[in-house]
Amino acid sequence: MVCTASELEGKHEQINYIAMSRPLIREPDLVSRWKSRDRRRAECKSDNLCFGPGLEGGGIYCVSREHEKTNKRLNVQREKQ
Repeated sequence: MVCTASELEGKHEQINYIAMSRPLIREPDLVSRWKSRDRRRAECKSDNLCFGPGLEGGGIYCVSREHEKTNKRLNVQREKQ
């Protein structure tokens, strides 16, 4: 079952385990965010792109986030022109 943090609240007796590796790669401070009552969904797209660089010896990181940052920088540069 896939659910949000707010849906998990109060159900701790019904949960055997949770898997969070990809969301934590994208947002290392995710648990702290949730503890502070920010219950938005994790930003992870679950596309598995984060593991590709690791398999090539480049470490594990969120490839999607890097693409988003690059696109944002390019858009800002275009707006300045």
